[in-house]
Amino acid sequence: MRVMKNINKYVALVAFGALVTFSGCESLELDLRDNPNALTPEQASVDFFMASIQEDFVRQWEGDADFDLNDNWSSGGATAGDGWNEHGQELTRMQNMFGRAYPSVYQNSDMDDEWRNCYRGFLSDVRAMNVLAEEQSLAQHIGMSQFMEAYMMMTMVDFFGDVPYTEAIQGTELIFNPSVDAGQDIYEAMIVLLDQAIANFNAPEAGTPPDPFYGNDYSKWILACNTLKLRAYVTTSLLGGVSGASRADFNSIIASGNYITDTADDFQW
Repeated sequence: MRVMKNINKYVALVAFGALVTFSGCESLELDLRDNPNALTPEQASVDFFMASIQEDFVRQWEGDADFDLNDNWSSGGATAGDGWNEHGQELTRMQNMFGRAYPSVYQNSDMDDEWRNCYRGFLSDVRAMNVLAEEQSLAQHIGMSQFMEAYMMMTMVDFFGDVPYTEAIQGTELIFNPSVDAGQDIYEAMIVLLDQAIANFNAPEAGTPPDPFYGNDYSKWILACNTLKLRAYVTTSLLGGVSGASRADFNSIIASGNYITDTADDFQW
């Protein structure tokens, strides 16, 4: 009995000590959603963000054929390139599609990478980078991201039709099932975004973003913006939404000659 009483006293003392220790802590951080080993957006470099955005942008077209788990691509379905370049060339018969019927050639997984890379990778980084770039008045960084976002979302509409945009990747608010926007509305929003990009390329330069496309020649970025606007005006006419103003804007760009007319100005990585 004496042994049992000693054991009970020992257990009671240990429990009391643990209670005192626990109650003595000022706080206990249980929110581990942010990886303590990774940078937060506030700690990130705007230039490194831009480099990541550019890589995700190019990868959307070029794809990934090596099952690399260190990027936004898990490579399901077709993996011999697995980007819009390959799928687009197959659908337009510029490249062998390896099959006769579309349902048997393309599975859902064939476009998973493009969808995931656009929203989880590219757009997510664009939203985070632009906040930092605005704080530092880095207009050209923002202009590049706006051009690439316009190109990305216009092509998303070309491949998928109506897709999420207005409710997709908006700040810190998380919407698990964002509604889709009409393709016509997205195209019109991208024309506005391209005008904003042109204004940013014309703004005073406060920093030099990494630029494997044009080597920071912003006059060529403006050529690319106007060329993409021409494409948007043509596509919106096919979508049934072109207006008289759009025709006038199209003709105005053509008359100005301020668009890509020489292969030396092609938008190439």
